Amino acid sequence: MRLLKTFSVSLVAVLALGAISVTGASAHEFEASATVLALLKSHGPQLFKLGVVHLACASFNAHGSISLLKTKTEVVTGSYTGCSSAMGTVTEPINTEYEFNAEGTVAILKPIKVTIVAAGLKCEVTISAQSGLKTITYNNIGSEILMFAKVAEISSTGAGALCTYATDKTGIYTAGVLFKIENGGVIKWV
Repeated sequence: MRLLKTFSVSLVAVLALGAISVTGASAHEFEASATVLALLKSHGPQLFKLGVVHLACASFNAHGSISLLKTKTEVVTGSYTGCSSAMGTVTEPINTEYEFNAEGTVAILKPIKVTIVAAGLKCEVTISAQSGLKTITYNNIGSEILMFAKVAEISSTGAGALCTYATDKTGIYTAGVLFKIENGGVIKWV
């Protein structure tokens, strides 16, 4: 009995240490060589599926300010341009504000509006502010980070003659984005 008790205490100690090392091993952050401007640029098409609306955008450009050399999150403001939909023409750039987390999640900090027009009829999609959206993966490529987004469970609503729909939580965003810093600095995901 005494041997069993000693074994049980030892097993609990080993499991506790294992949990600590797993937690420590999964802590990631962005590491920059200087506190400068962060620049994000599309790397391939930017694809959205939001309710009944499917969008393809040719480019995404964003910027943010790197104020710490090491950080878990980066906030950027940007816009999608050259967007099209089978439903009609996307009439304006799609403006965004995101917070990327080094652990692979993203938050939409402000609602995003998308307006599509066809034959005088409109579809207005609103993506609500939301956080904890998954998944973003990061790969260091030279002095830049290649981010690949396959973000699911995006919540949106649609209004107008072309696309009225209630809150839909099955939205998907798929894209590649290059994350770099100005003046030839280095940014890494560590």
